Amino acid sequence: MRGPGSRFKRLGIFVAVIASFVLLALVSNTEDAVALGRRVFAENCAACHGTHGEGGSGDPSNPFATDAEGRYYAPPHDQTGHTWHHSDDQLKDIIIGGSSYPEFVSAMPAFGDKLTDFEIDAVLAYIKTLWEEEQRQFQAEVGRNPTGGIEFFQKPTP
Repeated sequence: MRGPGSRFKRLGIFVAVIASFVLLALVSNTEDAVALGRRVFAENCAACHGTHGEGGSGDPSNPFATDAEGRYYAPPHDQTGHTWHHSDDQLKDIIIGGSSYPEFVSAMPAFGDKLTDFEIDAVLAYIKTLWEEEQRQFQAEVGRNPTGGIEFFQKPTP
């Protein structure tokens, strides 16, 4: 004989399986992910990184330009920036934790408590639409590199 909770356990498993399929369908639809990413970017990132990912104030030709307090400006995320030099994992770490690199002080806040993993992935999907195809290919290769593009992130010594 089955216990009184087995019916609810089966129902819970069924709901979890259906939810997994729905989530997989959403993630698989790149257009939906990009649309969500565009919306999340507009609501959370555009104030600093620009409406179209063109970057904050400062000198966009110099990714190491700083403000009067020595903080780096919000970099462009379009094809003129250096975002495509970094792996998805590194970009996610920056979004989740904010400016957490000792050699890179910026006003970047942490979004780990505000955005879901799905929303962060969607933002990255959107940002990648701002790049040239060669940049997307390079960034995919950086993701396969154990250093994850960190060599491009380090400030050159004078």
